[in-house]
Formats: sequence, structure tokens, C-alpha cells
Amino acid sequence: MPQFDPSTFLSQIFWLLVCFSILICAFVFIFVPRMNALLENRSNKVHHDLERAKMLNEQIEGLLKARTERIQFAEEKAEAIIRATLLEMEDKKNRQFEKVEAELNSAIQNMKNSMEQQREDFSVSLKPLVADCVQQLLPKLLGQQEVPSSKEKVKKKTINA
Repeated sequence: MPQFDPSTFLSQIFWLLVCFSILICAFVFIFVPRMNALLENRSNKVHHDLERAKMLNEQIEGLLKARTERIQFAEEKAEAIIRATLLEMEDKKNRQFEKVEAELNSAIQNMKNSMEQQREDFSVSLKPLVADCVQQLLPKLLGQQEVPSSKEKVKKKTINA
């Protein structure tokens, strides 16, 4: 085998050292700095992304807090509107109740007045009838001759006239 020939050892060692030196220099001056730069860029990007994520989380927390405050404000406002509406409706109901009650009282008073007027009219129209009935019943009760009623007298007067 030619690689084990002692006469070629010196040239093999020389080329081994040259190739190894070139490879070491390539690794030390080219590949390792590029890898370090890549790792540093990657580390910076991760660090930047983590900071951005923290900032976004803080913004989200702020937005959630603002949303919660808005919801609470809206709920309070809705409750105030509901309370005001209920008070307004209660007031309107009371006014309508008072109005209906006043109308009913007025109607009752009108009916009382009408009934009183009808009672008076009936009383006025009843007096002549009672007087006529008494005139007709009294002679019968006393056993006397019948006295013509006022209606009969009026008929006789109208016939004679």
C-alpha cells in the first residue's frame, strides 16, 4: 500500500498540515463567526419577540381592563335608565290612577245628582198621585159616597169646555 511507504510520509504530513490548517482557519475565521452571528441574531430575535409579547400582553390586559370598565359603566347606565323608567312608569301609573279615580268620582257624583234629581222629580210627581189616592180611599174608608177623582174632574172640564 502506497500510503504506508515511508518515503511518502513527509509529503503526506505536509499536505495534512496544510489541509488541516486551511480547515482550521476556515472554521475559526469563517464558519464559527457566521454561526455566532446567526446564534446572536436568533437570540436577539427571541429576546425581541419576548419583549414584544410582554408588551402585547400588557396592551391586552389594558384593553381587557378598559372593556371591563366599559361593561361596568354600561351596566350602571342601564340600571340607571331602568330605575328612571320604572320611576317614570310608576309616576305615570299613579297619574292615570288619579285621573281614573277623579273620573269615577265625577261619574259617581253625577249619578248621585241625577238620582237625587229623579227622586225629587218622582217626589213632585208622586204628591198629586198620593193626594188623588187619598181622596178616593178616604171616602171608601169612611163609608161615604165616592168622590170623583181629579182626573175625572179634569176630563169633565175639558169636555164641557
